[in-house]
Amino acid sequence: MAESPTISSVVLEPPEQEDKKNSWDLFPWRDFPGYTQSQRCASTSSWIWQFGYDIEKSNDDTKRRWVCKNAEIRLWNDHKVCDPSGRRKPPSKAKEKTPSKNIAEMMKLNTHDPREQQIANQTIGRFDRLVFQRLVVSWIINSNSSFRQSEDPYLRATFEYLNPLVKTTRAHIAHNTIRRRILQVYEENKAEIKRVLATAPGLLHIAFDGWRSNNRHALYGICCYFLNSLGQPVKLVLGLPELVDRHSGDNIATHVVEVLRSYGITHKVGYFTLDNASNNDTAMEEIGKALGFKGKARRLRCFGRILNHAVKALLFGHNSEAFEDDIQGNETLDAKAHELWRRKGPVGKLHKLIFWIHRSDSVTNLLRSLQLTAYSKSDDPAVRAKKPLDVIIDVVTRWLSTLCTIRRALLLKDFLEDLWYEQKSEWDGLV
Repeated sequence: MAESPTISSVVLEPPEQEDKKNSWDLFPWRDFPGYTQSQRCASTSSWIWQFGYDIEKSNDDTKRRWVCKNAEIRLWNDHKVCDPSGRRKPPSKAKEKTPSKNIAEMMKLNTHDPREQQIANQTIGRFDRLVFQRLVVSWIINSNSSFRQSEDPYLRATFEYLNPLVKTTRAHIAHNTIRRRILQVYEENKAEIKRVLATAPGLLHIAFDGWRSNNRHALYGICCYFLNSLGQPVKLVLGLPELVDRHSGDNIATHVVEVLRSYGITHKVGYFTLDNASNNDTAMEEIGKALGFKGKARRLRCFGRILNHAVKALLFGHNSEAFEDDIQGNETLDAKAHELWRRKGPVGKLHKLIFWIHRSDSVTNLLRSLQLTAYSKSDDPAVRAKKPLDVIIDVVTRWLSTLCTIRRALLLKDFLEDLWYEQKSEWDGLV
């Protein structure tokens, strides 16, 4: 603004217990044709807002007025009252503001018409800058998007198209602000989690495991499992610390104990469920020393991992000793042994067939064509509407992938046999 807001001669009683919306409903808009709510008042939390109404000229947002009996300058000049927190000095001449397009102008509203003036005010009043920013942060978190996604110019243009107040109120949020807001939300929720953990009736059981991200961050997920006061099982993620040092048992234990202490639950810790990595043996010893119990007695083996090893023992039946070594944490089932199993076992032969189909576009398209041809001959409309299925290739590091491969192969059994015979006939014709 080029000058301080003009003090209106109209005297209004300042709002006391009524909320902001009701306060604006009481405003005598008939006495101020051509004016709307200031587009910046909703995004400001200054202490002075409680003393009046901030309005602006619809065609020039640099012309702002205070309609109240106590504006900031008047409070200081007449009563020597300023910001009680001491963070704001007594008012001085306001700085020049750059004019921006008003919402009424964008919507082509005539604010001299009481009805259109009301529409402009309702549009301004409905938009809450902080709520908008919280929604953006929530979207970034839940979609697991990059913090910089909020700075995408096309996304921002979309927001501004949907509501011009996003630009007018400077509601766009930068990546560093998103990071700061997320940390704030984390700290706010951590206090509630502490309360829940403190009031849990039984022991709190812990599980942790490591994972390396694509950009080489070594992270350890630490989770807590317990029954709440209603007897319902609850799982909470307590932390995701990064290990910048060697992944020794000592270093792992240090991070785990630090997270447990940050929640004040070291006296309620129960049992730990971990995989068979040898560094977890050392980690449990150190955790036990720090928390006052025998680490080995509090450790449970991951049942899913044991079951996985049991199935491998059946598949690798030619080498039962390798299975026993693996249970103890010695990874002797190397790639060579796994490849040997693939060549000899029935599931291994299926893997070779699936891999051959998966890597060939022409064979994949042939498999789809066989399915569509069979479906088209059916009298059942539901069958004719079916979509063709592709094979599922198994991955060694994904435990259930072999099961998914077998299940899909059983669904496609007839078509895989037809595919095999067609390919064999084609090959026999060539030789």
